[in-house]
Amino acid sequence: MSDWHFRRRAGTSSPNHIHAKPATFDPNTNPSANRVREARIREEISRVKVIRAKRHAAAQYQRDTARLRPTEQWLRADLQQSTQKPSAGSTTAADDKASVFRDEVRKGLRQRNFLRLLKAVLSASNTPSAITSIPDPTWAEVFQMLDPDPLLESYKRVIQYFSQHQSVSHSIEPIEVVFREFFAAIENIGRARRQAGSTFGLSDYTFLLKCARAVEDGRLARKLWKDMLNDDVSPDTECFNSLLAAQCWSGTHQPSYRQKLRVTPRHVMLREQKHRVTGFDNIRFGYGGLRSYVLSRFNEMTDRGLVGDATTFSLVMIAMGREGDLDGVKAILQQVWNVDVDALLKSDETDLEPVKAYPATSPLHPRAEVLFAVAHTFGANNDVPTALRVVDYVSRQYGLRIPVRVWDQLMEWTYVLSVPRYGPLRKLDVSNGQLPRTSVETFWETMTATPYHVRPTMPMFDRLIKMQFYQHRIRSALARMEQALDLYRQSRVVYKQADQKYQRTRTVLEENHLDPSTDVSLYRLRRLRDDAQLTRTRDNLYICRWTRLLLGFRLTSGGADGDWERRALPQLVGRWQQWMPMRIRYRTTGGSVEIRLRDRERRGRPVRVGVLGLMEDGFDEVEADDVEDAAA
Repeated sequence: MSDWHFRRRAGTSSPNHIHAKPATFDPNTNPSANRVREARIREEISRVKVIRAKRHAAAQYQRDTARLRPTEQWLRADLQQSTQKPSAGSTTAADDKASVFRDEVRKGLRQRNFLRLLKAVLSASNTPSAITSIPDPTWAEVFQMLDPDPLLESYKRVIQYFSQHQSVSHSIEPIEVVFREFFAAIENIGRARRQAGSTFGLSDYTFLLKCARAVEDGRLARKLWKDMLNDDVSPDTECFNSLLAAQCWSGTHQPSYRQKLRVTPRHVMLREQKHRVTGFDNIRFGYGGLRSYVLSRFNEMTDRGLVGDATTFSLVMIAMGREGDLDGVKAILQQVWNVDVDALLKSDETDLEPVKAYPATSPLHPRAEVLFAVAHTFGANNDVPTALRVVDYVSRQYGLRIPVRVWDQLMEWTYVLSVPRYGPLRKLDVSNGQLPRTSVETFWETMTATPYHVRPTMPMFDRLIKMQFYQHRIRSALARMEQALDLYRQSRVVYKQADQKYQRTRTVLEENHLDPSTDVSLYRLRRLRDDAQLTRTRDNLYICRWTRLLLGFRLTSGGADGDWERRALPQLVGRWQQWMPMRIRYRTTGGSVEIRLRDRERRGRPVRVGVLGLMEDGFDEVEADDVEDAAA
């Protein structure tokens, strides 16, 4: 039985209240006392190592980011200027700047040019007279156009696969730096309005909460929520959804946090500790934890007379799943959409009750986020078969097409649960939903066959190829590498076409004496080009990783295979030399061989990819082959 229940309010068609007790876990699933003590000792040793690694990474990061633009320095300088009182001689200059700012805002709103608006707002953020020259209703319209999703979502989809080391080595801003930079600029605007005496309304807090959700900062969202209530602003459903999303995904944009979302006894123990280690400190379990907070906000929303939509219930499911409350997740599916998960797994679909029918325009009609929530929640709780079954059932009943993002989530958890475990902590997690090593390939065949016909992405190829290396299936891995190489070549073509179109458009604007920095069409072309460059760089890194797995496996497999060391290996090195290390050394039956493929001086220059696109074009024009050599 679930430890919570719904109450319905008369006159509403959706669940009204959720009353919850703290989630409990079956003690039979916990490790023994000795193993817990050993795990804690190892965790303490790991914590010390993490502290040392963080100190080293901080020092290295300061050296590496010294060549990036000093965003925080000029933001501090702007803040100092905004807090200083203007002198008598600067009044005319401030008035002139306010006049220019008003003109730019009018032009931006008239042309629906969000780029002109963003540049104007950022340039005037340190001038209170310019901020106060715009009335509050106009600010509401400006914020509506400055939606954070178009600025960050495409970048987040690709950059999430880069480690911090890879980002720095390719001069790509790490995602946490991008998030901090973006919201620092928005916060500077809000601070200037506060200092100018402006009041924040619902539209302002809606925009700020959307920004907190976009940068996945739960603490920031809670602070904004507290400020909104102190200002006697009544939130709407969109505000609640932004707050819940920021809590559920807080910090998960970083690989060190995203890789620890799986629910296991050890992870539960680490999240319940008062002093949590890095990677587990973004989400708290138990009293005052994520599940308790989200359910409290949901009940507060219904107390205000607001009705949750499909996004709301998706976020509640994710919050429950974070603490292993699958009974609560199943109850939501049954109460809102009449999807009985247990009956679906035990009986034929013809014996089930029909799902609740909602019009396509209804807020409760399932959408892509519902499918993603189901895939993520059951996958993180070590139950991929149930996740796949429920996603397939809901999509067919409501006529939904399963997005590639959902397939990627299902395959990611399939890979996580089927990868072989090593080390002293292997026995602690191996029994929690461990799948056979062939599960990834079985899922691949299901995904690409009728009726889905999903076109695999490069991250999907990466998981399949790595699993085939784990299974010592070298021929199959090489065949998949050839297929992935075709996909990489397509990404190169997409980048070249996007870059050519961008350069042509920029040349035309300059010839006609137009300002390229405020042209929306050019900005969008640049974003397409930068996204294509990021995709190509990511795909190139995947191929480099596979060649190293290939060399590492075969060079340590042993045996006196003359055909391998004299024919097969040199042929593979020649075929994949573009992504091989600069120097390859291995032993043979008669001695050793060293192959030098290139010199260090031939490494390509790193490529700087901007996000907001507000600076001058600093993109290095580098040939594709040079960039591939740089990644190798």
